Amino acid sequence: MKRLKKFGAIICAIAMIVSSITYYPTSNVSAAKTATSLPKKVIGLVANSKSGSDTIENAIMFAWAGADDPANEAGYDPTVTATVIYIYKDGKQVTKIGNATKGGVVGGLSAGSYTAQAANVNSMGEGPLSETVSFTVTGATLNYTYPVNCIGPKTPAGLSYITGNPEVPADNPAQKDNKLGVAWAPSSEASIPSADSSVVGYNLYLFDAKTGTPYRRVYVDGITKSNVILESVSAGEYLAYLSAVDAEGRESALAATSFGQSSKVTVKGQVIDNAQSFDKPNQPTLPDGISILTEGIKYGFTIAWSGEADLTGQRLNLFVDGVCIKVGINGNVASYYENRLAAGTYEVEVRSQYTSNNVESFGLKKTVSI
Repeated sequence: MKRLKKFGAIICAIAMIVSSITYYPTSNVSAAKTATSLPKKVIGLVANSKSGSDTIENAIMFAWAGADDPANEAGYDPTVTATVIYIYKDGKQVTKIGNATKGGVVGGLSAGSYTAQAANVNSMGEGPLSETVSFTVTGATLNYTYPVNCIGPKTPAGLSYITGNPEVPADNPAQKDNKLGVAWAPSSEASIPSADSSVVGYNLYLFDAKTGTPYRRVYVDGITKSNVILESVSAGEYLAYLSAVDAEGRESALAATSFGQSSKVTVKGQVIDNAQSFDKPNQPTLPDGISILTEGIKYGFTIAWSGEADLTGQRLNLFVDGVCIKVGINGNVASYYENRLAAGTYEVEVRSQYTSNNVESFGLKKTVSI
């Protein structure tokens, strides 16, 4: 219990410390004055891919002079409620980020040359476009088509890796084989520019960093969530991006890891053939600390997970050699004992499933001998 609490404190600290590197003042929607005309032009738009010696791959950071800053004489406009960014490649629009976070690192972009313009928004509509900025994205060619309209919530901020992070203890669950953990600044935190009360959850996207192919998309439910540890991740090198999702299913742009952290993360362990297409429905995550235990157990095995894991709206299903032998294991007790198997060797798999729509997660697999 103490270790789990310490883990939570570490993750919160990582997310907030890393995110503070890229935070800038932003417009306060609740304090915006009534507009009688279109907003002023965005001043000072810049697009950065380097901070000192740090280069972010497949991502870019946008910043501009705040419309809420009186010192920005040419662009000060208290009617502004949001800023949109248009990104172009080869003369064609790649995406429109409808609720951009100033200082946010936008990820999921393929390597190449781009241009961008920004516009302020108030109750009357979009203002004039800013001057055009050009930038180059380095990294892999991602086999992924960026959403044309990211008109959902604000882009999250402070994304950082737990796995492979030297500040995270070696005995942390995220450092174990075939696990990948990330942390971020939750959208519920009112004091940060990426705060957005419309958020109901997040989508975590993983790409194979060597080939640029999609590996997995996982939905993380809840605006206050600030970290997740994925189970049964194949050994390899990955790029991770995070989007915020509202109740209507609209997504923000994809956030990349903040400056000061590597763009890539390495997962150790076994190679597992369990990649998916991003077109599949959002999937639940397996409960924290889940494991399949056989040591010292006669006539079967035990599935166990953290007593603090939240399985609200989910159930666990048990498969043996691809056949479902138990449906609806609930979280009232943080373990389940199975002793109905004859002597032999089996592939055991546990999946989490939403009770509302029956969508299942990827499973945790283990070969066991009875």
